[in-house]
Amino acid sequence: MREKKIGCAGCGTTLSSAPMTNLTVKGHPIWISGLDDMMGRVLRRRLQSRKEVREELHIQLPQLCQVPAGEEDDYVAALMDEYDRRLAALN
Repeated sequence: MREKKIGCAGCGTTLSSAPMTNLTVKGHPIWISGLDDMMGRVLRRRLQSRKEVREELHIQLPQLCQVPAGEEDDYVAALMDEYDRRLAALN
């Protein structure tokens, strides 16, 4: 899916129109733009070990959202849970 950019006339910044998906981090819903696309890319790679999957999710995490200091491991754990859920749905 091609992502559209919406320009802000007042400040010149752009807003993404990519779909936002909910990720649960430590029991709290976090809305993340681009999560579906990122999960699709990781699933298509068919990585062989959980360690490889975790590393790939960790690498791509900063591209999805700004993670509060000290919460990176919690976000990666939530991404792993989401990865497992999506992988199970494919099988």
